Amino acid sequence: MRTLVHISDTHILPTPADRLQGVDTLQTLERVLEYVSSSGVRPDAVVVSGDLANHGEMDSYRRLRPVLERFASSLSAELVIGMGNHDARGPFREGMLDQAPSDEPVEYVRWIGGLRVIVLDSTVPGAAYGEVRADQMDWLAAELTTSATEGTVLVLHHPPVPDSTPLAGLLTLHGAAELAAVIRGTDVVGVLAGHAHHAIATAFGGVLCYAAPATAYTVDPLLLEQRTLRGVEGSGFGLVRIFEGQMVSLTVALPSEGRQTYHHELDDRVLNRLIGESVVAA
Repeated sequence: MRTLVHISDTHILPTPADRLQGVDTLQTLERVLEYVSSSGVRPDAVVVSGDLANHGEMDSYRRLRPVLERFASSLSAELVIGMGNHDARGPFREGMLDQAPSDEPVEYVRWIGGLRVIVLDSTVPGAAYGEVRADQMDWLAAELTTSATEGTVLVLHHPPVPDSTPLAGLLTLHGAAELAAVIRGTDVVGVLAGHAHHAIATAFGGVLCYAAPATAYTVDPLLLEQRTLRGVEGSGFGLVRIFEGQMVSLTVALPSEGRQTYHHELDDRVLNRLIGESVVAA
């Protein structure tokens, strides 16, 4: 059995004085990490599915990286990180991966024993929605022709799931059907995502797709039907277990008073603008 701690949407800011909607996002992340450490769980890997920094700032990555690396090292766990729509590819590569800055998508394969973890970049620079590309699907299909003894987990930021709410454009992954076709019938056992700031679980391509809640703050999912974005204090993470060819995900929510951090009523004009911007609250 493999155990993964699935973290998403940390939204770290450049300095200790900065706040996001009144939230100290590094502090909320540290509370999550402390909770995991004290729980006795010893994961094989820590997976972070995007939006590591709030605006792709190098100083934010410099604040975040040592925190994540110390945490993973203390648990003897691998650290696997992926891009989100708030991240910037150049600073992300340089600040988090020690690579030369580049605007190319950040995608790679990491092996955790016999478990293969494939990180896909679903971001569209300057936009909140995501997409999968034809060349990306060709690369993924070729990679999956070789089987992993413990199966494969995909990691991307945008959950590839249908959304019937008026705010669906903020979450949409264009090309999700093509991704489902590529993974169906392969050794993929699950898909991990984020972006929504609340947990989502559904069947996708014949496997479980799980989007973890954010560590930064929670988006109230019940108000999305009313074209309302409401953020509240609250952090969570996913505890993912993979065994016997299946993935099981548990959502862990840390105690919080649930103070409202923001409340936005979105008309058509504002909604259309936000769908095309990467600075949208989610």
